[in-house]
Amino acid sequence: QQQQQAESSAASSAGESAPPQPPSSCSGCSPARLFTPLDSAGLDRLAAAWLAAVSLPQRRPIACLTDRLALPSELQPPRLIPLPLAYDAVFSANRSRACRHCDQRPAHPAVCLVCGEFLCFNSPCCQARHGEDTVGECHRHSVLCGAGHCPVLVVDSSFVWVFTHGLALRWGSLYVDEFGEEDEELRRGKPLYLSEQRYQALEWQWLLHNYYSSASRLEWLSHSL
Repeated sequence: QQQQQAESSAASSAGESAPPQPPSSCSGCSPARLFTPLDSAGLDRLAAAWLAAVSLPQRRPIACLTDRLALPSELQPPRLIPLPLAYDAVFSANRSRACRHCDQRPAHPAVCLVCGEFLCFNSPCCQARHGEDTVGECHRHSVLCGAGHCPVLVVDSSFVWVFTHGLALRWGSLYVDEFGEEDEELRRGKPLYLSEQRYQALEWQWLLHNYYSSASRLEWLSHSL
């Protein structure tokens, strides 16, 4: 009897330490199979199973339902708007434009790099109430366009200002001369060309909502901007 109790205790201990075995019906459920994309026939079967599970009448062909489930083969991250290679093209295209809100030519025209909207920068003409404050058009647009995160190119200075976390951040210029130097306020009048490295850096920081590593100057948000 003691020998039988010892054998039973050993079997129980072995059962506790042994890993659980999958049922026979899951023998083909490998991780690779779980992430294998379904073909059209597989989507048809999946849609039919969903309809049966919720007891919906199959009034339309299953193919019409699976078409709505189709996803692009490759998902792309958001991008900033494309910019011309030469800054002369940016300046000439936007310097004489009229703002669609005040119908005037801004003293400091700006372009949103997220959506391409033409804006008045640091101008009282398009100020409006936002909560308890009176804010400028660029600040208001940053809230509407990017939930408070928005890079803006000021045309007459070639500099980018970023609105983020309630701050106005002078990021720097995307356009440099042949020696890689910025021309702040366009004082030197040298030809400027788009720096692909700077553009990619700004785009990456915009995606991460983190601009502080390359800030040339950080300021509290001026509501007039």
